[in-house]
Amino acid sequence: MKDIAGKYHNLPVFYKILIWMLAVSILPFMIMVGFIFTRIVTIETSHCKSEIVDNLRWIENRVTQEISDLRLQGIRVSQNDLVYSELSGQEGIQEVNVYEVKKSLFDITLSGLCHSAYIVGNQGLQVSNSSSERLGEIMAGQTEQLKQNLEQTGKTFIWGNPIQYGSSYLLPYVRFIKGRGEKEPAGLFIANFSESRLADITRDTMEKGKIKVENVLILSEDMIFSSWNKELMGKTLGQVTENAGEGAVFDGIYENKKCMFLRFENASSSDWQYVAVVSYKEIHTASRSMILLFVPISIFCVCFILLASYLVSHSISKPLEYLSGVIRDMGSHDLNIELKYPAYRDEVGQMWTCLVDMKEQLKKSMEESKRTLEQNQRLRIEALRAQINPHFLYNTFGSIIYLIEEGKKKEATDMLAALSELLHISISPSADYTGAARGNLPGKRLEGYIQVEQELSLIRKYMDIQKIRYQNTFRYLIDVDMDILKLPIVKIILQPVVENALEHGLKMSSCGEALLVIRGWREGDLLIFEVQDNCKTLTEQRMREVNDWLCGRKPAPETTVGIGLKNVNDRICYEFPEDERLGVRLERRGGNTVTRVVVRRVEDDHV
Repeated sequence: MKDIAGKYHNLPVFYKILIWMLAVSILPFMIMVGFIFTRIVTIETSHCKSEIVDNLRWIENRVTQEISDLRLQGIRVSQNDLVYSELSGQEGIQEVNVYEVKKSLFDITLSGLCHSAYIVGNQGLQVSNSSSERLGEIMAGQTEQLKQNLEQTGKTFIWGNPIQYGSSYLLPYVRFIKGRGEKEPAGLFIANFSESRLADITRDTMEKGKIKVENVLILSEDMIFSSWNKELMGKTLGQVTENAGEGAVFDGIYENKKCMFLRFENASSSDWQYVAVVSYKEIHTASRSMILLFVPISIFCVCFILLASYLVSHSISKPLEYLSGVIRDMGSHDLNIELKYPAYRDEVGQMWTCLVDMKEQLKKSMEESKRTLEQNQRLRIEALRAQINPHFLYNTFGSIIYLIEEGKKKEATDMLAALSELLHISISPSADYTGAARGNLPGKRLEGYIQVEQELSLIRKYMDIQKIRYQNTFRYLIDVDMDILKLPIVKIILQPVVENALEHGLKMSSCGEALLVIRGWREGDLLIFEVQDNCKTLTEQRMREVNDWLCGRKPAPETTVGIGLKNVNDRICYEFPEDERLGVRLERRGGNTVTRVVVRRVEDDHV
């Protein structure tokens, strides 16, 4: 559950709103649809039950009329004095009276109330209106059983078990034949009622009611007396379905289908029960039609809900998504994006307006801060440019005074000229990347830059001054690729490095003739310069301390360190921020000290 909750909370607002919209619309709709379907099925089932029971009541009424006429005829025959007297006689029925008895039986048959009729005496004598010997044998075989069943029930009549006669079934109606005031019966009256008449009544009634049922069963004492399916004749209801219940309605399985059994019984007029067997598939036929009609409507409603939920979610989440993107861009310090003003004044619109105002104020504040920072950086870089080693000036002027006193006016004049040109390049604000560069960059001015060729010229002037100071105790060599001489470079980044090599190498070394080598070349988008001396004064510890200080990882070493290297490193970082490849670093190669200066190459189209 926590994982699901976490995934939900991480969803975009659009999907959150969409989920809630669907939850509060689809779920109630589905519940409503389920309720409607249930009600449709319930109402249809109830309506079907009512119609079937009405038809069963009508069947019972028609069957009762048929049986009532038969029962009246049976009563007349069973109470006929002539029949009783003849059956109670010792010698049986006289031939003179046989005609009268058969006539009464034929009257019942001809009236259409029964298929055949029999009068059976206690002495085994039998009178019948049927010419079928086979039926006579069947009735003779069942007479004793029918008599016992009638005696056991204590009723005036009973219905015997169905008798299969050819392709049809006969239902024996049995009564005792008694005289007036006599208690002992003289014989039995048996009338075989045709089951097909009951089947015709049930089928005709159901067809008129336009109700399709699997079967209509007529039962007497839980035995099936009539059925459309003749295989069920003589069986009990429990043999038809295992779930036979005692109530008026129960479910069961009939012919491998789930069916509903509806029982109707009118004890006041009939001893028979009427059971209709109807499959649920048939019950739900009308319901299915209504459901099939309702399905496309439901699909349309679901599609409408989905579309409405999408549109509502989109209308709510779209401004929030826009504001989220704007805030994200502002968080990445992009305040130049154009913000639209909202077209409405709700809570989101008010927040939107406040964000626009805040963005404008923040942009003004950042522009002001940027101008202040640029001004501070400009002042700082100007201060860096203006930093000249006072010891260098002091020593140079001292050397000039010494040359004048010694009468070496030419050497003093050359030294003053070199110093003047050096100061002009390093201090003068007009010493930017102009002059010769205008041929390559017409109409452009790259402030704080000079050509590599000019930087090397400055180095030569500086080295000439230092050779006079040190009385030619060292040599220097400049080995720079020709293809980089016209390229622009940050002004005065090599002179402080050369000065550092002289001050902390030559001056502190006891070696023989010192040699300074200045190299320069191009690697991809980088210009690389190295100043190497052979004075072997740099230790590993000192190299790490100085490099950590230049990178800003540690404060300045405790021992005295000049500002030359730091000055150059800071100006390079100012000109090319956020590029860790650039700057000034110290290295040791075979004991020699190498100061490596790396700057980015500036092409004409980047100026």
